Amino acid sequence: MIRWVFFDLGGTLLDDLPFHDYIYGTMLSMFAERGYNVTMGEFVSMRDLLVKKRVPVLKSLIVHFTGKDSFVEPLMKELMSRIEGKGPELQSPFLESQQVIEKVRARYELGVIANQEAGIHDLLNKVGWNRMFDVIIISDEVQLWKPDARIFKMALDKAGCKPSEAAMVGDRIDNDVTSAKRLGMKTVRFKWGIFGPQEATSEEEKPDLEILSLSDLPEALERL
Repeated sequence: MIRWVFFDLGGTLLDDLPFHDYIYGTMLSMFAERGYNVTMGEFVSMRDLLVKKRVPVLKSLIVHFTGKDSFVEPLMKELMSRIEGKGPELQSPFLESQQVIEKVRARYELGVIANQEAGIHDLLNKVGWNRMFDVIIISDEVQLWKPDARIFKMALDKAGCKPSEAAMVGDRIDNDVTSAKRLGMKTVRFKWGIFGPQEATSEEEKPDLEILSLSDLPEALERL
């Protein structure tokens, strides 16, 4: 029986498209500064292809548009510096998130497992979600990033629950479904946004359930 429900944040409870747009605009500027003129259309088409291929998107974009593997490390370092702090500023709750959280919280204990900057706590405090979640694991604070199974184990240990007693809700097969499922957690994928085109390539990658609207989550959890 499910006792705990763990949520991803960006792309699941938070609309992170403005943040992604900022990242991509920054990358295009960095390319242009080095003489690589890429249109947003070209960039987005390649990004979507890389998402489907399930490869490291940002690093692969650098290699594709510059043709130089040696640019990956320095450009990623520069990119991270330029976008630092922007994630919490440019993400906001979906309209239905609050209601869904309240409905799910009425039946389950709630947690967060998210690849986010530590500053995301400011947003959680602002919208009052810090009081809604009993366990909050943020990658920047624990220096572990999904899909590393250790970040899921850390959350389960802190919650004091077995994997079979927990469900993971997220928008990405690679980050949110695969590792959680391997540990024995149930999984619900919110098929939305940039990572919506991802498809499972094996049985172990298939989420237990997929939803197209966040509002469908409470009912979906009842079916696990």
